[in-house]
Amino acid sequence: MSTTDTTLVGVLIVDDNALLCSKLERWLAQQPGIAWVHHQTDWQLATADVRARRPDVVLLDINIPGTSGLSLIQPILETSPEARVLMLSGLITRPQIEQALDLGASGYLVKDQDSRDLASMVQRAARGEIVLCPVSLAVWARE
Repeated sequence: MSTTDTTLVGVLIVDDNALLCSKLERWLAQQPGIAWVHHQTDWQLATADVRARRPDVVLLDINIPGTSGLSLIQPILETSPEARVLMLSGLITRPQIEQALDLGASGYLVKDQDSRDLASMVQRAARGEIVLCPVSLAVWARE
């Protein structure tokens, strides 16, 4: 989707939980500054979907049955270097955050992140910022 208007952000969600994907997709699609949202529940199709859709931001589950979201960061970025990857997780540890950022992720969010802040975090990542949700920041500072 990459566009010259940096205020409009295309988002692809990669998570095996179809219900969560649908909820995030519906909510984000209604937010100002979000141009479109799509989701992919099959991790094996994620890279091809990134290639086809060219999202600005990929929300990527870290715990995907059959693989780790961490193992998908580099293939996604190789397919679409301009994309930003934000990790989604229910469990956050400092080593996971460090590994994700070292692999090229632009941030780390909890799945139960306050939805009112999610669109802003997506837009910040699209602008090139490193985005850590409050829970991730607390874990980072504590460990």
